[in-house]
Amino acid sequence: MSGEDDRREKQADGGETEEVANAGPLKRFFYLKTTFAILLTLILSIGGLLAYASLTKESLPDLEIPQATIQTQWPGSDPQTIEQQVTQPIEDELTSLAGVDTITSASFDSFSLISVEFQADASAQDAIQRLRAAVDQAAAELPSEAEAPSVEQVSVDDRPIMTVALYGEVDDATLGNLAQRAQDRLERLPGINEVELGGAREEIVRILLDPQRLLALGLSPTAVSNAVRNANLDQPFGEVESENLAAVVRLEGRFRSPEDLASLPVARTQNGSGGAILLGDVARVERALETEEARAFYSTTTEPFIPSVSLSVKKTPGADTIEIVDRVVVEEGVVQGDAPIAGDFTDDGVEAALAGGQLREELHVAAADG
Repeated sequence: MSGEDDRREKQADGGETEEVANAGPLKRFFYLKTTFAILLTLILSIGGLLAYASLTKESLPDLEIPQATIQTQWPGSDPQTIEQQVTQPIEDELTSLAGVDTITSASFDSFSLISVEFQADASAQDAIQRLRAAVDQAAAELPSEAEAPSVEQVSVDDRPIMTVALYGEVDDATLGNLAQRAQDRLERLPGINEVELGGAREEIVRILLDPQRLLALGLSPTAVSNAVRNANLDQPFGEVESENLAAVVRLEGRFRSPEDLASLPVARTQNGSGGAILLGDVARVERALETEEARAFYSTTTEPFIPSVSLSVKKTPGADTIEIVDRVVVEEGVVQGDAPIAGDFTDDGVEAALAGGQLREELHVAAADG
């Protein structure tokens, strides 16, 4: 009888083959418990797939960076004064910090900006805590007119994960209002921390004073400004209660139109008549757009650049980038997904497009590559 016949005969009799008998304990267990081995393999495979699906997918993982910026506001101050009385005292306090690698600073009109970078092996949490303590000590030496310095840690979560461009044949005011409405809706979606607008200009009410009229009537710009500020308020007057009714009384003093503002009495004449001097008598009140600080443009590969408003979406720390992009997906020029702004623009002649639309595909490719 051959060796193969002997092995088959042993298996038929319920005995162990030579291969099983000479195997290690673990191998021998799985040889004899084949059903258990198959079930264990299936459980591990399914568990691995479920764990992979629940992983947070990022093109750039969250990193603790030992770097921060310090910004101090002092409205109305020139760069030289900012440098001498704000920037320099803070820098002097920071030079004594252990583990500081580089300190860079810049002084501008009305504010100071300082960047502090610690050594790469420093603990980010400990470094930022010590930095805040040093800035608090330096704040006591700053002028009383200056605002308290703000310390903000640099984080990779501060970068936008996607940018939506709004464009169309409408005026700047309409485009800006639609962008603000889109910003409010997108910021309510889960996982979104902030949506920044680029190129949007808010509609404001501009008051253009007439210097000759002010001089003739003996008024100062400060007096006019204080009169407008004090009158443009909504004030509560408390509760009114009776046996049948309880109500809260509130005085609506805020101006609803430029015409209402122009009819505001800002002073009285000094010629004995005591007549009211209206704001419209000494100034021109008009609707206008705020001063342009930035511009945004959008273009496809074949079309020229056209003015637009950009919405840069930033996620909350730890949120899945792919899930957020799926909530604010752009297809064929209209925002869809969870319909955060879908249908809001088509009637107004405004379209929405995703700038840098390869983000989602790049993340999927990175996830597939492991």
